[in-house]
Amino acid sequence: MNSSGLYSGNRFRQAIVHYLLGRTAQAISSFIFIIWLVRLLSPIDYGAYMVLWGMVEMMAPLSSLGMLEAVRRFLPELALRGAPSALAWFVRWMTLIRFAIMIIWTALISAFWLDISAWLGFSTPQQDATLVAVGLIITVIGFRYASEMLESLLE
Repeated sequence: MNSSGLYSGNRFRQAIVHYLLGRTAQAISSFIFIIWLVRLLSPIDYGAYMVLWGMVEMMAPLSSLGMLEAVRRFLPELALRGAPSALAWFVRWMTLIRFAIMIIWTALISAFWLDISAWLGFSTPQQDATLVAVGLIITVIGFRYASEMLESLLE
């Protein structure tokens, strides 16, 4: 991989512009979404939503078991110095292992969801309605893992 133009001033300026545009769009869309949720949901349901979102933020590092750090550490180095076959092998195995961990994590959360949701203070209708959140939690964690992997490849 040729790295002569990777650190040029023009590429840096383009990267800054793309970063700022992306973060601005993300901030605006997040603000609109939160305002919409506040208007749409009752205070109790909004509180349940915030608890579930906090669970997503907590579950990402807890369910990683060091996989995310390994990807962040070794993927850029393999992409730069390793053979394409070694890179493909690493990505394949890390993804399979992460997928297996997520399946086990999903099974554990699903098995104990009634206890977890009761401990979090959800009402009985909220407990039943928020079981879908288990799938959403795992989906968000999976997408975050994929984005971290892609970001590490682009480093």
